[in-house]
Amino acid sequence: MMTDTDIISTTLQNNLRSAMAAELTTIPTYLYTYWSIKPLNDGGSQAGAQAAQTIMSVIVEEMLHMGLVSNILNSLGGTPALTESPYLPQYPCPLLRPPISEGEIDVEVKLGRLSYDSIKNFLSIEFPEYYDLCSGILTLGQFYEQYIRPELTEDLNYCSRRKQLPTFDNPGVGTLIQVGCQQDALKAVDLIVKQGEGFSKNEHEDGEHELAHFWKFLGVYRAIEQGFLNLDTDVYQVIDAPYEHEYNPEQQEANQAFNSTYSNLLDELQSTFSSNHPEVFYKSTTLMKQLNRQAAVLRNTGGTVPDTDYLPGPTFEYIPAGERVN
Repeated sequence: MMTDTDIISTTLQNNLRSAMAAELTTIPTYLYTYWSIKPLNDGGSQAGAQAAQTIMSVIVEEMLHMGLVSNILNSLGGTPALTESPYLPQYPCPLLRPPISEGEIDVEVKLGRLSYDSIKNFLSIEFPEYYDLCSGILTLGQFYEQYIRPELTEDLNYCSRRKQLPTFDNPGVGTLIQVGCQQDALKAVDLIVKQGEGFSKNEHEDGEHELAHFWKFLGVYRAIEQGFLNLDTDVYQVIDAPYEHEYNPEQQEANQAFNSTYSNLLDELQSTFSSNHPEVFYKSTTLMKQLNRQAAVLRNTGGTVPDTDYLPGPTFEYIPAGERVN
């Protein structure tokens, strides 16, 4: 009987799992900041609404990237591992797992409201290779180019024993490529890298007239710097680096409800990405909308975090199924 290791090497499977984990790790930190921006109907500004729209456009593309990596992994007979250690994000946490090579510096991903520091962290996450001036940071694009692409150029068996995810109408730019051969796999890697970093220092777009992620976040940073975005009036003052043990009992209960839904979402994504008969992301979309509501409920629960002037925010922690709040 053919096993996974007959088709995909352990190293390549781990690197693809790490890539999926990296894409997943970015989504909660971007969401946390996105949810901290006041909408127009709650006193936010047009500049704030534009910043929120920019951040959401990146979130949508990160979700697409997870699907693309999953399709490569599945086509080679591997298995996604979103809900397994060491691939589960526990904030603050490194962007890439497992540990990278000696001498390479990884980025620490944090949860925080919209601020200079949070956008600087986003810029570090999406830092382009061509801007790496001996900093030693391993960019996400370099990880794909150095750790994944070389193995994909080997003579691999792109099997069909697990069906790939169906192409769906992605709300952002880009298409979920169904990987059935080496050319498809390399095309998927190209799309991920171009959306994140762009082509070069002088070409900031991803090839579809859409700014790459680094340049989108740089635009938000400059809007803050130039005073178009007011960090006092445009932002809910939610706490940076949230920890549930610092919350009062009401806030802890609301945070646990959020984390239970978040855990259900990760389970649903794991099931969708690894199923022999994957479905479109209806359940995941419903759970995402529920998270949006629960984050707002938490922010308005129990006043400020004890001994601080800040509002509570979700900690994005995975809870085992038997311990979740119904």
